[in-house]
Amino acid sequence: MSRLLPAGLVALLLLPPAPAADPPAADDGWVPLFNGRDLAGWETSLGTPVGGKGPVGVGRDPKGVFSVVQVDGGPALRVSGDGLGGISTTKEYGNYHLRLEFKWGEKRFPPRANQPRDSGLLYHASGDPNPGTGWLESVEFGLLEGGETGDFWSVPGTHGERIVVDVEGEDVPEGKRRYPNEPIKYRPGGKKYVGTKVGILNGDDNEKPRGRWNTLDLICVGSTGIHVVNGTVNLVLTNIRREVDGKTEPVSRGRIQLQCEGAEVFFRNVRLRPIRGIPTEIMVAMQEPPTNTLTDEEKAAGWKLLFDGTSTKGWRGYRQKDVPAGWQARDGALVRVAKAGDLITDEQFGDFELSVDWKVSHGGNSGIFYRATEDTKHIYENAPEFEIRDSAFWTDNPYANGANYALHPPTKDAARPVGYWNRARIVARGNHVEHWLNGEKVADYEFGSDDWTKRVAATHVKDWKGYGRAARGPIGLQDYNDLLWFRNIKVRPLTGKE
Repeated sequence: MSRLLPAGLVALLLLPPAPAADPPAADDGWVPLFNGRDLAGWETSLGTPVGGKGPVGVGRDPKGVFSVVQVDGGPALRVSGDGLGGISTTKEYGNYHLRLEFKWGEKRFPPRANQPRDSGLLYHASGDPNPGTGWLESVEFGLLEGGETGDFWSVPGTHGERIVVDVEGEDVPEGKRRYPNEPIKYRPGGKKYVGTKVGILNGDDNEKPRGRWNTLDLICVGSTGIHVVNGTVNLVLTNIRREVDGKTEPVSRGRIQLQCEGAEVFFRNVRLRPIRGIPTEIMVAMQEPPTNTLTDEEKAAGWKLLFDGTSTKGWRGYRQKDVPAGWQARDGALVRVAKAGDLITDEQFGDFELSVDWKVSHGGNSGIFYRATEDTKHIYENAPEFEIRDSAFWTDNPYANGANYALHPPTKDAARPVGYWNRARIVARGNHVEHWLNGEKVADYEFGSDDWTKRVAATHVKDWKGYGRAARGPIGLQDYNDLLWFRNIKVRPLTGKE
């Protein structure tokens, strides 16, 4: 099994599943924890109000911090964000797969009125609420706007911080920490940190822009917790335990608490199913190698990285000597953050196979150019383009995701929704080119064929002299005035023997 899986995890058989809450499970095993009508099966707890004296307490909610509302045509559990507290299941659970959707509201309150929106999904919660915060002693699946949804905190109950975990990761330089006590970033296959209760950063930023729903999956397998944000595993905690007076006890079950921490947030489709092992799709996701790295097999096959994950080395602006400031390496991705112009590689490629992970913001538009020249004012006037965009926003099919821009529409829409990573693959051998998206071939064509010539003549491309004529050139990333991300940019030359 993959080296990314904690030792012994694959063979782990769980204890009998926790009893299902009412109503009974559906045919697929999912049990709704939120009925969409009221807060039955949940219990509120609120801490000491800002500027007030003493906690509001359990089962009292004079300001209506927790309520059921209609959002986007359906019921949602609203947490107003006014103060500190939580709403917890009345039952305990162990060995389960929890799935819910959340999105941020607009309101913020002290003590975080001017700070990033913050909340949390607390699990394995137990004991009495902390009188100051209303939170139970628990493990936190953090919800923090701006890149850290999915992180970990050890949440103190009435007895202080006692939950500790093991994790694979890397040190976060002090100057790059949002919070001083968050010194570790999750990285599968990295350094083993044992017995930590400080904050642990998630490995990826997979949260969608504010106003859009995010899907969270929490996999609890014995004393292992797996945090999944919008389909990507971004934190794996192992050996979750409680340390009390020098003694250690495993932590593998408890209540589930949704946190109130100064930000309005909505939750919907909160459901849980008992499991006897890690779901297959989660196992597959956990086996993904670390970003911006090459496996031994890839190295042997001749692959090379075009982006190292930390710098813009090997790139420059189109018809420029340097990289524009609007392109930056951020959190393991090459990101277009401001107006910058198109980006190209220093190196040129003729016959090649290229693999790139990408995601766009809402309404986003971009593309991957290849065999480019610098003979025209704009790169799109000479280089073929693998189209990238938010396909829910842009609906003109000839330019949809995976298309050969303007000439060859994709055979199907294989793109994932905004906020998810997609994988583009381009294979160019002589005059033949294939476009692949998320493992499916969506376009292929022959430079100079009768079909190519007819398509060029029927579009505005006919006005671009020399379009698609180069047999070799740099690879380019398009700036189309939108926030977008690229990572795992890797290429291998093709010699005809593959």
